[in-house]
Amino acid sequence: MILGICIRIVIQRKDLERNITIFVSTPYMDEASLCDKMAFIALGKILKIDTPANIVESFPSKIYHAEGCDMFALLKILRSFAEVKSAYSFGDKCHFVLNDGADIKMLESLIAQTDCRNSIITKARPTLEDCFMLLKV
Repeated sequence: MILGICIRIVIQRKDLERNITIFVSTPYMDEASLCDKMAFIALGKILKIDTPANIVESFPSKIYHAEGCDMFALLKILRSFAEVKSAYSFGDKCHFVLNDGADIKMLESLIAQTDCRNSIITKARPTLEDCFMLLKV
């Protein structure tokens, strides 16, 4: 926790300094979002480099979140549908991305036939975490 606070202070003060580069390696996207430029790296491979805002703005798919059912049951159901490109836990909700051309209404009707029929599905705004998860697919 203290390291995270120190990193944030250094990143926020970078504008006071000129002609310096600060390299930060962090799994915390709220810290990464404070940087001027960032890179997603997995298994030693650079997947994407850009500003945090550009990365989020370039999210190529519609993303939704679902809640109101047991997280693991809901993830299992979402991952069983061919229309779902990616599904993962995100705090107390599930985030999922549909394949191009998939219809959310059809997916909602399919979920209504499962034990998670009372789930609430809403369109979500992508985050840096979502961008990273989609790159890993």
